[in-house]
Amino acid sequence: MVPRPVLSHRVAVLAATHLALLLFAPLTSASPSDEVLSGATAKTSVQDGDRERFLEVQSLYGRSAYSLVIERATAFERDFPTSVRLPEVLNLKGLAHLLTRDASRAAECFQAALARAPDALLGDRNWKSYVRYNFAAALLDAGKLQDATRELQAIDPESLDAPNRLKYFLLRSRCHEKQGNLREALSTWITLDRRRDELRISLENILSNVERLLAAMDSREQLRELDKAAEPSSFSDRVQFRSIEFLVEQRKTMEARDQLRDFLRIHPNSPKASDAQALLRGMRQAVISGDLSIGLLIPQSGRFSRISQKIIQAASLATGVFGPNPDLKVQLVIEDSGEDAETAVRALERLHSEHRVAAVLGPILSKGADAVIQRAEELSIPLVSLAQQSGTLGEFSTQAAVTPKMQTAELARHAIEKMGLTRFAILAPRDRFGEEYSREFWNAVEELGGSITAYETYDPGETDFRKPIDRLAGLFYTDSRKRELVELARVRERDQIKKRNRRTEKYYGLVPIVNFDAVFIPDEPKAASLVLPTFAYRDIDSLKVLGISAWNSSEFLQRADKSGESAIFMDSYFSKAGSASVRDFSQKFRGTFGIEASSIEATAFDTTSILARIVAAESSSSSVDRMKVAARIRQIRDTAGVTGKITVRDGTWSRDLRALTIRNAEVVEWSPAPLPTSSLGTPATSAD
Repeated sequence: MVPRPVLSHRVAVLAATHLALLLFAPLTSASPSDEVLSGATAKTSVQDGDRERFLEVQSLYGRSAYSLVIERATAFERDFPTSVRLPEVLNLKGLAHLLTRDASRAAECFQAALARAPDALLGDRNWKSYVRYNFAAALLDAGKLQDATRELQAIDPESLDAPNRLKYFLLRSRCHEKQGNLREALSTWITLDRRRDELRISLENILSNVERLLAAMDSREQLRELDKAAEPSSFSDRVQFRSIEFLVEQRKTMEARDQLRDFLRIHPNSPKASDAQALLRGMRQAVISGDLSIGLLIPQSGRFSRISQKIIQAASLATGVFGPNPDLKVQLVIEDSGEDAETAVRALERLHSEHRVAAVLGPILSKGADAVIQRAEELSIPLVSLAQQSGTLGEFSTQAAVTPKMQTAELARHAIEKMGLTRFAILAPRDRFGEEYSREFWNAVEELGGSITAYETYDPGETDFRKPIDRLAGLFYTDSRKRELVELARVRERDQIKKRNRRTEKYYGLVPIVNFDAVFIPDEPKAASLVLPTFAYRDIDSLKVLGISAWNSSEFLQRADKSGESAIFMDSYFSKAGSASVRDFSQKFRGTFGIEASSIEATAFDTTSILARIVAAESSSSSVDRMKVAARIRQIRDTAGVTGKITVRDGTWSRDLRALTIRNAEVVEWSPAPLPTSSLGTPATSAD
């Protein structure tokens, strides 16, 4: 019988020194019995010297004379290419290379040993598994990770004895770790933990390696999967605690706090319990309690100060400044955000630490909103942005503005489902504002089965829109329309038309190609009012025009004049809506400030009103719990306001939008055009 491969103490020590933490230990075989070897040799070799030469190589390996092992094994391979002992000699040569840190040559030797050996050496059916293990270890050391994994998968660990089965699992974990697959590496340690009595591995060894791997994990999803797989195990508390640490690193403070409490309840005796308590104490100290006040983060000078004034008026009305509300004693604190991110962040920090506000309303500018939101998350201060474009929202930040995505989704749905339009053009400014609106509208149209048949852009601040409209209508690039130009020239020659004037223009200019039912123009009133008459100037008539919520304003009515008639846009506020809350707000705002409220004031009023009620509800005798305020904001559901019912979903304040249009120089709610009537006053049939 051939003895099972074993590893001498000295070889084990060398292997551990080479690869650290005993994650790898090479396997070799002891001297086979004379009866088996002589019988095998008689069949394959005509020489008797291979046995003595094999024993010499084996003896040199036992004395750690690795360079001589390599030399003698190479000579053996040359002199006895058909010997049954050659696979074992190649294995010893591979181990010698591996222990002298030549993993690539070691891998070649192990691969050759596997290729030249029968399925099982006489007397040892698992010999190939041991050599395959060595091959995998060499491949791993050589950086060939996928090949190493493949070789390990070919080994059945249950066919090995306990000591070698342990080595197998350790190598498998190390292979996964090298590939960056920490979850699989940790899953192997779960197996080792559940079988540690059988495999004779210490709990200390398991825990030290588990904590090292957990510290390197940076995927919350993998941690969640691992958390489920680790139950039950000796380190399920470590996995759960690392998941909480990850939440803290991601500044998901509220969720981390809740999970820390659960952790202390489930694992009161865990070694991590003291760390959990320290984290919880740190969170309480980090989240500064606020006073009974709301901060307004708005620009107080420059071109946006007019909008800021509207927000101040609406917020003042909401908090009872012009008519005290006995239930609300929330104060307003204003800080100038300026027009750049750095100024806005500094203003936010003052609201946080100097004024100790319970929550912040703002910013209103998309520029720099990302930085402000990120800082609010770091400071753990509830912030409700009024910017249409904001960065990634977190636990403490939400967005109350009517976003481009909200508007375009509803606008596309209305145009396709209510108006029967299917083909659309987009004419947008070449900036972040125009790009976002265009992208969201395009996506919404295609999701509903419509199509975008034309798309053109123009520089922000443009005042002459003839060229972009000509490009949109096929009037700019005329190479493909040469036949039409030749025909026009022929007609002019035939009819003796010599001068180009208003009366003869049709004999000179091409007819616009309008392959769309409506054009979407995502721009502010100033630019849009210049775009619209240019369509008529270029003889593009009877075109449906779609816009944005900014068109719901007196500025657009004044600037666009007649060219804005029948334009359609979406907004959350309509001052002439029939509801009592809208009527009361409109009258109160007009009576207080002498002007009509627009959607800006309505949005600010609703947001401040809801925010003030939450702050008041979460206040104690001396302070307001900011964390509870942030949590309550995210729990807003179907709360009535002058801009409709408000629900916060994924950090966004969503509302039901209204389809608005302009008729007779007035903003009205859109409704289908009435059918023409007959002379008798009854609706005419379609044939009429």
